Amino acid sequence: MDFLKSAIGSAIAKGGGLPFSLGDRVDIGDSVWALHNGTKRDDGSACSVFAFDVNANKSRLPLAKNAVRKSRTLRHPGVIKVLDTIETEHNLYIVTERVVPLSWPVKRRSLSEETAKWGLYTVAFTAPCAHPRCS
Repeated sequence: MDFLKSAIGSAIAKGGGLPFSLGDRVDIGDSVWALHNGTKRDDGSACSVFAFDVNANKSRLPLAKNAVRKSRTLRHPGVIKVLDTIETEHNLYIVTERVVPLSWPVKRRSLSEETAKWGLYTVAFTAPCAHPRCS
């Protein structure tokens, strides 16, 4: 059984079994996650892939695994939509709708003040409340 698990993990790590293809890397600074443009294999639609290299960041592996676990349950309007999560022996992947780093429009000053306010408002005030009285 371990041989089969190892063989499948190896095939996935090489990209053969992944449900997406990795494209160009998008620079996001000092993060342990590498952001790539991607394409979903099933329908050819654009996606983004956050990749974590286990071997290069062993000390941060628990943090990355927690991020993968949390991203599976993240359901919030106005926040990134997670399409899939994949864990292999050498990498962790979070596949999302296509995104760009927020620093890009901020640096280009193409994000208006009204847009920034609306984004903060939608994230802060449209979240479903977890308190029992709100159900």
